[in-house]
Amino acid sequence: MKKYYIFLLILFIIGGKAKAQTYCNPTFTNGSNGGYVPANVTLSGMIHNPNIGSNFYADYTASYGTEFVPNQSYSIAITPGTGFNQFFAVFIDYNDDGDFLDASETIYQSTVGAGGNLSIPFTVPNVSPNVLTRMRLITTNMWNTLTSCGNYSIGTAIDYYIFLGPNGLCNYNITSNCGSNYITKVTLAGTTLNNTSNCSNNAHPLFPATGNTTATVTTGTTYLLTVNSSASSVVTCFIDYNHDLIFTGPFEFTEVYTSGTTGTMAITIPAGALEGPTFMRIRCRNAGEINASYSSCTYFDSGETEDYIINVQESGRFSCINDGAVMTSCSGVFTDGSGPGYNYSFSSDCSWLIQPPNASSITCSFYDVGLEPGDYAFVYDGINSSAPSLGIVSSTFNSTFTANSGAMFIHFQSGGVTANEGFTAHYTSNGNCNLPCENNLQTNNCGLDNIYSVAVTPPTFYTCNLNNISWPCTGNAYSNFPPLNCITSYIVAGDESELGVTFSASDGSAIAAWVDLNQNNIFENNELIISNNSTLNPSETALFTVPASAVFGPMKLRVRLRSNGAIAPSDACTSFNTGETEDYTLFIISANAGSTAAAPNAAFTANATNIAVGGSVNFTDLSSNSPTTWNWTFTGANTASSTAQNPSNIVYNNVGCYTVTLNASNAIGSDTQTQTCYINVGNAAAGCSELFFSEYLEGSSNNKALEVFNPKSTAIDLSNYSIEVYANGASVPTHTQVLTGLLASHDTYVLANTGAVAGILNLADITSTACNFNGDDAIVLKNGTNVIDVIGVVGVDPGNYWPAGTGSTLDNTLIRNTNVDGPSASWNTVQNQWTASASNTFTNLGLHASVCMSVATQNDMFNPHYSINMYPNPSSEHITLDIKSMKTEKLYVEIINLLGAIVYQTEVRNTKSEINISALETGIYLVRVLDNNHSTIYTHHLIKE
Repeated sequence: MKKYYIFLLILFIIGGKAKAQTYCNPTFTNGSNGGYVPANVTLSGMIHNPNIGSNFYADYTASYGTEFVPNQSYSIAITPGTGFNQFFAVFIDYNDDGDFLDASETIYQSTVGAGGNLSIPFTVPNVSPNVLTRMRLITTNMWNTLTSCGNYSIGTAIDYYIFLGPNGLCNYNITSNCGSNYITKVTLAGTTLNNTSNCSNNAHPLFPATGNTTATVTTGTTYLLTVNSSASSVVTCFIDYNHDLIFTGPFEFTEVYTSGTTGTMAITIPAGALEGPTFMRIRCRNAGEINASYSSCTYFDSGETEDYIINVQESGRFSCINDGAVMTSCSGVFTDGSGPGYNYSFSSDCSWLIQPPNASSITCSFYDVGLEPGDYAFVYDGINSSAPSLGIVSSTFNSTFTANSGAMFIHFQSGGVTANEGFTAHYTSNGNCNLPCENNLQTNNCGLDNIYSVAVTPPTFYTCNLNNISWPCTGNAYSNFPPLNCITSYIVAGDESELGVTFSASDGSAIAAWVDLNQNNIFENNELIISNNSTLNPSETALFTVPASAVFGPMKLRVRLRSNGAIAPSDACTSFNTGETEDYTLFIISANAGSTAAAPNAAFTANATNIAVGGSVNFTDLSSNSPTTWNWTFTGANTASSTAQNPSNIVYNNVGCYTVTLNASNAIGSDTQTQTCYINVGNAAAGCSELFFSEYLEGSSNNKALEVFNPKSTAIDLSNYSIEVYANGASVPTHTQVLTGLLASHDTYVLANTGAVAGILNLADITSTACNFNGDDAIVLKNGTNVIDVIGVVGVDPGNYWPAGTGSTLDNTLIRNTNVDGPSASWNTVQNQWTASASNTFTNLGLHASVCMSVATQNDMFNPHYSINMYPNPSSEHITLDIKSMKTEKLYVEIINLLGAIVYQTEVRNTKSEINISALETGIYLVRVLDNNHSTIYTHHLIKE
């Protein structure tokens, strides 16, 4: 109703807003009569009862019409005149060229029986906004297709104005021109919104929500709104809190000032305001004139109207999500507690523990960081805040941390004064996080089939369009989108959500989607939520419910499309000749964190997993969902079982590798976690005893190298070792290199391609044809005839590369993780043990950091020329080197981080030297002491107090 009453009050003023078109009109040979005049026309807020008597044509464009938004759907309702069967036609001149002859401009053609009502749905095409044009309605007694300017016997033609607006608000004919009063600046919540300081866009500019033309406000919070104008003005503000595109709801009107050129008003965002993008309108006109609560759409002969889009977010929503949760998935996402787009709460105190089973290293990246001064997230290398500190997340600095203990603890604290949007964190571990089928899903390519967009819409939290590659199909027709930014959707456990997919469907495609609702990393037949094997409709939607017992963390989603053939519920992993497959990770939030509303998720840790014979171990329960009983089984221990929550002093008296099992229960149910070969007793000889690949370099051109590492505390004779390369899936060696020489304890042996750059060759021990490999070749290390270490699988061609750790064997440098203490003949094991660096990176070549290196306070290898004591270790700011040398030559000290970069250098003599390392970050470093012929390496732990 809004638009009809507005324009009933005013005369139509063309002004400078749109050019006037000349339209031809239909003619009626025998005129008209009242029976062909519609009794009522209703259109998007306009209700009109035409009263044109016997006239056959009426032009109402000066007073009746409405606004449309491109790409939006509408409906015309018509009540015909009585007594006759009639033929109706409706036209809209979308491109405003003075006719109704273009594509999509004929809206309707059909017959309506006597006394029947007519409802015409239609969608406005994607046309340019801010256009004033017209709609034509024709009714006649003829029974054939009508034209907009035809000659008919009896009938009526009516024209209405149509304004193609940009946003659905009342936009047309509300301001003639600025005159002397226009808005020069708008500031809300400390953000200056207005990018212009003069009159623009016919006195009605629209500022989209980008850059400094938007502000984020929180419900229940009070903010200052300041408006500056060019002359003494009356200024009002309207905010569409209920998102109905009408500024008439509660609290939607504020009078900023009634005279002067600047004014400030405190506005409180209502607790019930809808969240998300919200329209705000500022209106200015001469001081002393009316600018009231009903004036959001009223015509002004001078002054300016400015429209903004601000972001409203709900205060404190889901504060401290899953405080105390244990994240046992091998990769996932978590937030500060408020979720993306929401400020965290004042005085937050939250913590999370990341502890995937069998993981020995965890890397966590904090991004989109926005913390207020005094608010911090503390990160620890262990299960609680007593573990060594890895660093602090603060301010707006994105940070990445790696924990090598198998667990990472995060503690977030905020003050009680100000809050910001917090952070989002994505973590991965060195466990096997891949889905059971990611390779060879499409053996060729997409063909005619492309997935355009994927969106998951939960009812109560946060969503976005998941797909960031809409077309064309890329790579091998398979994409796995990591759960970052707007490539995930946050869902409360127990909620029903909607999955929507758009895709190409020109030849009757098959579309299917699975959600791993039980979070077991398998797409099972009963988890198929979309299935249509012959559709020409390029979109599908489906509802699915996340179980209330879902575990806090990731949940997998797979979407598959093909044209040649059907997709069965069991085809989540089937290889297709053409089509496309896309994987996503949803993020599940437990609605009842810490309650007993679900069965426990069993998890535990130990204070030590490698002990001497006769040693003891303390175990800590980390199970979620509040278990009430615990049943432990300790294979090989003197105490075979326990019902304590945290058993201590469990003694192991025999050499071996022993399994530990925990069953945790509550009133809802129970869960069991078993960690095989978890406690190693007196079995140190099993590790740090055999040569293994420690670095792989596959760069541009001939920049290729291999590095092997001696983890033993004694030298290894290389004469029994060889390296073989199997190219392109070959089952016999393409190149073989026999190794020679004596490799010192904790030293490396480097092979390089003869054509590599000088920086690589200078670090090589030999050049070799074994370094003629590419990313799809397999490489093995042998001791005699036994394969002891591998890169890839002999006899298999993977395509372009082997996936390896955080990267692949193509155009990457791969460094073996520091927790690896020996080789493996199984690529399933080795492929997860690498950290990737950019192509042509060789700063770490010739030097490898390993857990096999002694963490000692005195020299860890015999050197006949000098002896060294290094202490304290760990330290916080200084280390002391007590050197006793048989010579007076200078010695050099280098401190190297685990990426291979030298972060400190100095020279010393045979004396006691104190070295200040307070400028370095907390972490593990290598300390290398060199003379002209020898070097000694130590591992040092730096822990900031």
